[in-house]
Amino acid sequence: MPKGLWLRLDVPYSKDANKMRAVLAYCEPGKEDRAGLLKAEGCKNIPEAVKSVLEQAKSSNIEIDSDLTLVYPLDDRHGLAGHARDEADRRQFKFSRHVPGAMKLPVAFETGYENFDTGSPEDNYDFDQARDAILQLNQEANDSFNSNDLLEAMGPLRHALWLALRHLGWRHPGTAYTLRNLGYTLISTGNSDNSIEVEALILKMVFSWECKAPSKEAWKRSENLLDELASLCVALKAEEMGIALLNYKRELLTG
Repeated sequence: MPKGLWLRLDVPYSKDANKMRAVLAYCEPGKEDRAGLLKAEGCKNIPEAVKSVLEQAKSSNIEIDSDLTLVYPLDDRHGLAGHARDEADRRQFKFSRHVPGAMKLPVAFETGYENFDTGSPEDNYDFDQARDAILQLNQEANDSFNSNDLLEAMGPLRHALWLALRHLGWRHPGTAYTLRNLGYTLISTGNSDNSIEVEALILKMVFSWECKAPSKEAWKRSENLLDELASLCVALKAEEMGIALLNYKRELLTG
């Protein structure tokens, strides 16, 4: 019988958003590499999202017990994190700011940033609006980073990554730029769980590139981002991913 592994809360960062979702990962015991996902989308709040996805689990004969971890990503929204922890305590679940065992999961899994409708006008931005918003959010995060407020920097960067993946996709330099900034912010905390999150996100990007090559035209004058991401991989002791990124750089320059 499959069992629930973790339940991640995806709460949008846009101030005028009105939808969130809950994502439940499940698998047969010890078979995380073959895990599946259930999603409850278009929810108004945390209790509704949790209830909805757990009802799906029940109807799908997925076992839910106190080993389940409720996950709310790390950022500076302390009030929302408190509500998430309260929901975990009420249901006698574990609570974490990171997805447990992220590197054991199928790399094709959606992250907390993909295919996520928020009800905000940002859902329907055109390219120029998305690009400008991504740059502005990265600048906000940079200001917080330079003030040594790493938690405050995480929110704008997670917001920017959602925008980038919705409007640009994994193979665009705007996404790589945001991922680089989020990566350095997370590893600067010195928290190993944050480093694992970065590694999993970069692995997802590499996987996406292997499925479909990026556009050489889109990457003109942006290839240096791949050097910086490769250096980030070295800091994570994930040298093979860094080598893959540098190989893509050579293809972009010579193809």
